[in-house]
Amino acid sequence: MFEFESKTEVRCVVIAENLKFPWSVTFLDKDNLLVTERTGGVKFVKNGKAVEVKGLDISVNTAGQGGILDIVKHYDFEKNKQVYLCYSKKSKSDPSLSTTALIRFEFNGTQAMNIQELFEAKPYRKGDLHYGSRIAFDKLGHVFLTVGDRYDYPNASSIPDVLTSTPQNLLNHLGKIVRLNEDGTIPDNNPYTKNPKSLPEIFSYGHRNPQGLFYDHANSILFSNEHGAKGGDEVNKIIGGKNYGWPVVTHGVDYSGRKIGLGNHREGMEPPIYIWNPSIAVSGLCIYNGNKYPNWKENMFTCSLRYGSLIRLVLKNGNIVSEERMLNGEYGRLRDVRQSPDGYLYLLTDEPNENEPDELIAKVFRNMSELEMEHALAFMKKNNFAESQLPIPSWKARTLAKLGKHFGYNIVLDTLMNTEKRLSNSVLNARSMLNSKSALSDTSHVKILKNILNNKLKVSSDNVARFETRHKTVGGNALRAAVLGGNDGLISNFSLVMGVAGATYGQNEIIIAGLAGLLAGSLSMSLGEWISVKSSHELYENQIELELEELETNPEGEEKELALIYMTKGLSEELAIKKAKDVISNKEQAHEILVREELGINIDDMKDSAMEAAVTSFFLFAFGALIPIIPFFFFTGTFAIALSVVLSCLGLYLIGAMITLFTNKSAIYSGLRQMIFGLVAAIITYSIGKLVGISML
Repeated sequence: MFEFESKTEVRCVVIAENLKFPWSVTFLDKDNLLVTERTGGVKFVKNGKAVEVKGLDISVNTAGQGGILDIVKHYDFEKNKQVYLCYSKKSKSDPSLSTTALIRFEFNGTQAMNIQELFEAKPYRKGDLHYGSRIAFDKLGHVFLTVGDRYDYPNASSIPDVLTSTPQNLLNHLGKIVRLNEDGTIPDNNPYTKNPKSLPEIFSYGHRNPQGLFYDHANSILFSNEHGAKGGDEVNKIIGGKNYGWPVVTHGVDYSGRKIGLGNHREGMEPPIYIWNPSIAVSGLCIYNGNKYPNWKENMFTCSLRYGSLIRLVLKNGNIVSEERMLNGEYGRLRDVRQSPDGYLYLLTDEPNENEPDELIAKVFRNMSELEMEHALAFMKKNNFAESQLPIPSWKARTLAKLGKHFGYNIVLDTLMNTEKRLSNSVLNARSMLNSKSALSDTSHVKILKNILNNKLKVSSDNVARFETRHKTVGGNALRAAVLGGNDGLISNFSLVMGVAGATYGQNEIIIAGLAGLLAGSLSMSLGEWISVKSSHELYENQIELELEELETNPEGEEKELALIYMTKGLSEELAIKKAKDVISNKEQAHEILVREELGINIDDMKDSAMEAAVTSFFLFAFGALIPIIPFFFFTGTFAIALSVVLSCLGLYLIGAMITLFTNKSAIYSGLRQMIFGLVAAIITYSIGKLVGISML
């Protein structure tokens, strides 16, 4: 969370950190505020310290765009301590269903009390997109709430389909703005209270996914903004009983590129007062009326999630006459903007990636995610599937996501890239068989990353090379080593223990043999890893020294070589020569880049500790080797052997399933295969042990 500091230039100071996907903020006073975290919590922030608010016993769908969303204090909070909160509510009868809900609670400084549900949108729907969920009060004490269309609109542009679509149907709350009294009852003068063919809470309709809502008390105007699809983000003046057109009227196209609706104007439907095309992913809304920035008085402010911009819109007679964009990615995605009681502007930054400290790489991940979601939604629309029918992620995808979340996404990046290559090759082969032209989206994510980095994010090719190096040298290798290390320990000691068990049923003999095998194997693995890393470092150091010598003795030759490398990466000859000259002019930088570009060595790899690798290998092997021994500490005879076999088979199956994280095979197939191989090895050693044991009698 940031606060603007200067009156004359855009500068920010950090107010609170380490918030998990913050979505909204409300000021209790100038020093104390409440912040919602989309992942399911509310934080009380005081003097820069965030403390969890206790007592919010609500069932929240935190998947997709769901979670705990907007929060606004009551206009008379000083007296009644009431706070209004909107969230995506799970159905009690079917957790796959959810809706937009509004609650009210009293805040005593540490926890929420006397929680009351004031409204829930009807109907519940499957899926986790387009909840809307912005709250505003007017000067009469009415509370307004935006409800998204839940991504429910027709895959057609015919008059019957769009005119009867969910956002145009007054018998549901989806794609609407509703108005309530502060206690959740319905105002008598709502536009549709006396219309039996509509729901009485509805104030306006024909909305897609309103992500900003603000009541201008000075001029008695309710403003909202909402996301378009691929273009057509809007700012609207909200008037009771009016139809704002979606999806009949729109200024953008769908994610697939197809036309939506019947054009950008239709009689009887309210036009927006401002449009962004292409979409900026607009979010948050306020009109500034403080004294800290006098030149901005009566200006409207909103945020762009896509470009990380704070957007200032100049209002004149209730209309927008000009736009200024500030920050522009400096702080990542901007989710919300609010004015504090003492006149400062506060911004919420939507968390880029909790395990990716590099904002550039985090942007790549975000763009990959957005692009994949667009592809998925476009496919669903093209084939006449509802968004609720979008299949859940596979076991492999869910496992990789959890590993990335907890250990950092570098650990799975290599696996993800290899998967993308296989998928794109399959698509290209299918197109070839059908004599169909290939599309840009057919190419692998490695190419997508280059395109995003070079074109959309407008960064240097140095960063492309840096990202490619990360891809080649980290990621799946570390995870693969962990899985295979445990596998080696389990199979080798399982075989050893079964061999000894075949020769003798003595508990002590089996335990001693098993522990000896564990220790011997672990020491062997760790020593081998230490030697491997140390040898690699020594080899790299020798190559790096040679490269440094070449740079010192023949810089012109190195410059030419580097220019050729850049040319092979797609740079023009002129740009490649200029870039190589710039690199060589800085000796320290030049050495690192030459080592990376010519030798393919990442300097960061030299930081790997041989001792750390050895210790890790020791414990990974030991963990796997311990499994078949455990039963013999507690039991003897045939039962201990059988239990050892069961535990070892379970371990082998799980390891086989985990191996599918790096392959495109079935987890069941791979797990059973691994278990069978391990059993065969154990049966062989058990049989040999049995024969040896008999011959010794």
